[in-house]
Amino acid sequence: MPAQDPQRDKAAYSLREDALAVVGSFLFALSAFLYVFGCQLPPRQVATPTFSPYGGEFVDSVHVAISHPTIGATIRYAKNHSDPTGSSPKYAGPIRLTITTTLKARAFTSGMTDSKAASDLFSVNVATKYGFVTKWCSFGDGDGEFKEPIGLAIDSQDRVYVADAGSRRIQKFAPVP
Repeated sequence: MPAQDPQRDKAAYSLREDALAVVGSFLFALSAFLYVFGCQLPPRQVATPTFSPYGGEFVDSVHVAISHPTIGATIRYAKNHSDPTGSSPKYAGPIRLTITTTLKARAFTSGMTDSKAASDLFSVNVATKYGFVTKWCSFGDGDGEFKEPIGLAIDSQDRVYVADAGSRRIQKFAPVP
């Protein structure tokens, strides 16, 4: 192990000390400058909320949960054409939608910029156009019942045809007027 040179170690220590003093002085001067001239770093922005499930098409109803990762932020929401503000309803749990709705949400907390608005379209009861959806999915030979459905077709007038090998028939469903 080589012998240590105390003079060299003392010089290196002194150089590090001087460098830290210069950096510290610079940071102090910069913060003083920013304070005197009213400059501030922009506040951080609250994370944009997310919906679960995402928007889409749903039969009967959908329960939408809203979340965000910013600790301590409050989510507020609005339906259809308005943007959420600090006085909009506060999110407290999943929101049940029974009609087609555009749901919007923003998160708010003090000391941070409000989040961007999240927005998604939830189309509910899209199947009511056809009127038969709630009758499907049963086993049997009756209307809307199937034993072994093997094919599906939709014609230009929105009529739906279901081929059922188990019942040896094709059922036709017309849209509700």
